[in-house]
Amino acid sequence: KSALGDNAGIEFVEETEGSFCNRWLTTILIDQDISGVDRETLRIAMEDDNIEIRPLWKPMHRQPVFRAAPFYYNGVSDLLFEKGVCLPSGSNMTDEQFTRVKRKLNYVLR
Repeated sequence: KSALGDNAGIEFVEETEGSFCNRWLTTILIDQDISGVDRETLRIAMEDDNIEIRPLWKPMHRQPVFRAAPFYYNGVSDLLFEKGVCLPSGSNMTDEQFTRVKRKLNYVLR
């Protein structure tokens, strides 16, 4: 958060009250109207520097195998998929890798 918190239009996905997150993934939501960047533009810009970020998981109701399956829809899963990305993270990330990712994200998001 401290590395990216000054960028307008991004929001870290927080755990809900009463839950405990293991912090397996670091995810953000991107508000294109504020940041001027959408999820796919950010993903491609990062990929150009060989840094992988990926969209949040595609909702099951949008996957071909589940096309005919019943589902309960309120729009949240589609919103998260359209605006959300998983950032590079892991316990084996070096300081140099973290700095490289942080610099590129800040460059694209400003």
